[in-house]
Amino acid sequence: MRPRDEVWQGCLGYWQNYFMQQNLLLLGYAAWNGYLNHGRGIVVCEIADTILASIDWQIERVGFTQQFIPQSQIASYLQVSELEQALVTRLLQAISPLTIQLVRSSS
Repeated sequence: MRPRDEVWQGCLGYWQNYFMQQNLLLLGYAAWNGYLNHGRGIVVCEIADTILASIDWQIERVGFTQQFIPQSQIASYLQVSELEQALVTRLLQAISPLTIQLVRSSS
């Protein structure tokens, strides 16, 4: 059950959105640096603290570690994390290179 949204808390949704907003530069740097060194991949964060619904994102900080996982290692990393197979498949599809087929009109 999600906590009730409270305007005074600045909590109008899931905590993940606020976590990413608060740590955008760190997450963006990890993603860009990982991409430059390894190509496609994902940034994985492990949250060290319990995130309470009453957290004030403007003042309080959440402890976490981050790691860039290259595309070739994602499947094994996710399997060790014991995620559902459907979620693993969706994540792998999200980062796989897009194949764009151009269709020429016969006009």
